[in-house]
Amino acid sequence: QEMDVVVTKYFKKGLLPAALSQSIDEPSALVRLRAGVFKPGDAYGSGVDSYMHRAFVDVIWKF
Repeated sequence: QEMDVVVTKYFKKGLLPAALSQSIDEPSALVRLRAGVFKPGDAYGSGVDSYMHRAFVDVIWKF
């Protein structure tokens, strides 16, 4: 079993995502947190951690 969470904060009040700013040529930025929890159960044997975690923080700044 696995559960992922993605949270993104767009600056400029969310009106100007980074992909759109390339055509408009105006500064924008976003911060994204991607986190996940993986519960392998007995798939990897009994001597393995019961939970595995991962987290990434992306900072994208178009100027």
